[in-house]
Amino acid sequence: MELLRQHPARELCIIDHSTSIANAEAELHWAILITVVGTRPTVSAQKALEAVAEEFALSPATLGIIHPLVAGQRDC
Repeated sequence: MELLRQHPARELCIIDHSTSIANAEAELHWAILITVVGTRPTVSAQKALEAVAEEFALSPATLGIIHPLVAGQRDC
């Protein structure tokens, strides 16, 4: 119960379904999320992209890197 008191309440945010939302959801059907953690040597995002492309037999040109802090994501 104490944990609930530590976090401020957030406003409810409802996003109306639209064609643009449906299109974005369709694009995400093919998305892959990769998180690299640990004490391994530093690897560039480009090298990680190339390794994923090779593993899944994809062209690196068909993949993209979006950093969540730069992608303009926002809270409701």
